[in-house]
Amino acid sequence: MAYVTPGTVAAGDVATAAAWNVLTNDVINLDARIGLQSIVPTSTAVGGGSVTVSTNGRVTLNAVANSVSLNGVFSATYNHYRIIARITTTTAQTKNFRLRVGGSDASGASDYFRNQNIVEASANYPGTPAAASSWGIDGSTDFSTIYSLDIFDPFGTLQTSMIGSSTMFSTTAMSDFTIASYMHKGLTSFDGFTIFWTGAMTATGTIFVQGYNI
Repeated sequence: MAYVTPGTVAAGDVATAAAWNVLTNDVINLDARIGLQSIVPTSTAVGGGSVTVSTNGRVTLNAVANSVSLNGVFSATYNHYRIIARITTTTAQTKNFRLRVGGSDASGASDYFRNQNIVEASANYPGTPAAASSWGIDGSTDFSTIYSLDIFDPFGTLQTSMIGSSTMFSTTAMSDFTIASYMHKGLTSFDGFTIFWTGAMTATGTIFVQGYNI
């Protein structure tokens, strides 16, 4: 009976330790390249209050004022990313989104394009493409919002695009649902993002970032 060496295998062979290590390493490396993989930010920043970051990448907002930024979540490891978040502010306010690199937001006056459709209980508001210095990612009459955002190739040097939906709640009931597409016109490599709002209020909630390849 023959013994397996790395790179060779035949019927009836017995695996050696070296061959088994090659096999398990290949399986582990394959697993790291498929599906959604949780990402831990390299650093965070807030306008006030604090955040805590768990070992699986869960970012928890603790009475955060004005903004929360996640740095080092986009890299060459993954092409695309999914952001899942729930953010609740103490008063109703629109939340906005900016891409960032090297710890600074990209805030060009007309670099962010959005086409958003808002559905309310009593009306449907189809969107038209608009340019601004950030992406609005929900409505303005809501305290709590759940987001699912897929952002495509932010680390590459192409226009970054994003699609997403948000479900918004007032203090007592669901108020709005939005679905939107987004594009940043710059040919810039980004490594993070900021979610921000205005007014004298604080926010609680959670943010997860996951990477994937296609």
